[in-house]
Amino acid sequence: MTTTQSPVFRIEDLSVAYGQTLALDSISIDVPHGAMNGLVGPNGSGKTTLLRTMYRGLSPTRGHVLLNDRPLAALRPHEISREISVVVQQSFIPHRMSVLDEVLLGRMPFLSDFCPYDDQDRALALEALEAVGMLDKRDRRSDELSGGERQRVVIARALAQGSRCILLDEPTNHLDVRYQHEVLSLLRGLGRTVIVVLHDLNMAARYCDRIHVLDAGRLCAVGTAEDVLVEDTIAELYGVAVSRIEHCGKPQFLFTSTTR
Repeated sequence: MTTTQSPVFRIEDLSVAYGQTLALDSISIDVPHGAMNGLVGPNGSGKTTLLRTMYRGLSPTRGHVLLNDRPLAALRPHEISREISVVVQQSFIPHRMSVLDEVLLGRMPFLSDFCPYDDQDRALALEALEAVGMLDKRDRRSDELSGGERQRVVIARALAQGSRCILLDEPTNHLDVRYQHEVLSLLRGLGRTVIVVLHDLNMAARYCDRIHVLDAGRLCAVGTAEDVLVEDTIAELYGVAVSRIEHCGKPQFLFTSTTR
């Protein structure tokens, strides 16, 4: 007899309001283990708000978030940190800290009181830096890095944390085309559960197993890029004329003009 594995996240009837403004309206999602999930939609659609509720950066007005069948609201911060790594849009990096020391911060949820980092922690940090192409800058100070380099350091910190789930809010911001592809390819190949907010629909279609489309705080569609990223939907959501083509077995999109 086979059993069905529970989802990593189960989001049930989730609503979030900022004052009198409803930012999320009755969202329900199951996020399976090991998949790369993209959150897409126009500006103001609720992507970042949804992501923040998934690591308790925001409390819902109504509904529940379950992490591995446990209410997220009942978990202690260190329990959440052991299960979830987070890369936000504006990550704080101490300016005088070395790149390696910054990445080692990802290991803090696993340290015992008053115990320093050990060789395994350092090995994981160095491995993460190598994965994002920053190993040769491990001794540099963070204030000596470009915006794209700082972004890669933040992603390396999340990788070194070793959590089974990684949440990222527009991680390809400030990255050139090469590193956009390298970072998303790396995330896809980790075998972990990844939930990523992306504005670039071509990148989302290329790398995500599942796409969640949001608009005005509501969930419009969930499925593969082939199924949910269709021309009519994109044109209606974004107000642009779009042509869909196939490239390397994935849908890609050409945007020609605005429609409104």
